[in-house]
Amino acid sequence: GDLRRAREALAPLQKSGALGNRAYAALEARVLAATIQAAPDGASLNTLWSQLPKTQRRVPAVIDAYARRAAAFGLTLPAMDEVESALRREWSPLLVETYGTLAGDDIEARLRRAEGWLDAHPNDANLLLTLGRMCVRLELWGKARQYLQRSLALAPGAGAWEALGDAFAGQGDAQQAQRCYRNALAFARGDAVVALASAANPLQPDTRPIALEERDVHGVPRLRE
Repeated sequence: GDLRRAREALAPLQKSGALGNRAYAALEARVLAATIQAAPDGASLNTLWSQLPKTQRRVPAVIDAYARRAAAFGLTLPAMDEVESALRREWSPLLVETYGTLAGDDIEARLRRAEGWLDAHPNDANLLLTLGRMCVRLELWGKARQYLQRSLALAPGAGAWEALGDAFAGQGDAQQAQRCYRNALAFARGDAVVALASAANPLQPDTRPIALEERDVHGVPRLRE
């Protein structure tokens, strides 16, 4: 519980090489995230964030912790700036999900921006979950269901089942909503989930992964084996 000493121990621990790169990176992210989550107010959070080295401020788990804590203090714009800057540098499924959960009045603009990422990441289940959640917030129920069902087909998760339940509830389908919520609990417990009734999804959206065209350095499409 001594976060100050934990942070002070990071540099010498890294120099010692005792943990190895992967284990040290995981520990560093955990310590920094815990430190950020303990910030008592927005001013303290911003001071802490500005004092962190650039390398630490580029760790996705650390950015996630900062963005969520900043948003909790009403600092939504700085939170969004950090997440968007990070995604421009390097794609991160974790930060994509963060992007969709933060509060704010710009949800429509955020949805359009996130939908633009689908061209490069059509099979990213986290992106599809994020899009589905934002559509639920905008009460775009049919669109939300398409995104969420595709996300579930690619990578089943409790969060997607819960959001899909919200979409069905928004459409007034209490039976299917309850089934989705039960599936969310079952998945979290490691139990089997129950498939939705086909009548609940007459359109049956295509949930197959989308093949991306690969090109070489000269722009010539590569042949797949």
